[in-house]
Amino acid sequence: ATGKPLVTVVAYYPDNESHAALKKLVLDLPAKFGNQVKAEFVNFTSDAGFKRWQEAGMTCGGIQINGQQTWTYIKDGKPTEVTFKMAEGGEWTKADLEACVKKALADASKKQ
Repeated sequence: ATGKPLVTVVAYYPDNESHAALKKLVLDLPAKFGNQVKAEFVNFTSDAGFKRWQEAGMTCGGIQINGQQTWTYIKDGKPTEVTFKMAEGGEWTKADLEACVKKALADASKKQ
């Protein structure tokens, strides 16, 4: 292992009080998964953040794991599709995020 992250998680949201818990959730991922995961919070209300948000093809607040916003993983024995848009608790949960990061890690490990 070179220490280079296998998985990059980027959250695109306003950096304000109402998104503080979501920011913490994302930025805590490397502590949970180790140096194979890199996490970043992009404040799309800043000029630079807005440009990155647009370049990422985003249309609202959301999260991308290795550049993908929609993931499918096995939940309760069945494929489950989840799109990381809007805030946690709407279309996705913390458990969905962690499961998809685990899947991305497993996929990336196979490619090494």
